[in-house]
Amino acid sequence: MMTREEIEMYDFTVECGVCTAEELNLVKNIKGGTWAEVINTVISVRTEYNSYEQWLQEFEEEED
Repeated sequence: MMTREEIEMYDFTVECGVCTAEELNLVKNIKGGTWAEVINTVISVRTEYNSYEQWLQEFEEEED
């Protein structure tokens, strides 16, 4: 089950076009672990950032 924070991470990652929900679900099924770990893995592979937090910080700075 996802925590509230993981749900927000999941939704925002998909909304921003980093990946699709299907891709996240596939990685979760293959890799296992928590949703936060899965999202961090996808962020690391799909962007130049090492974590969701790092990506989010840069994303927010770009919006300013």
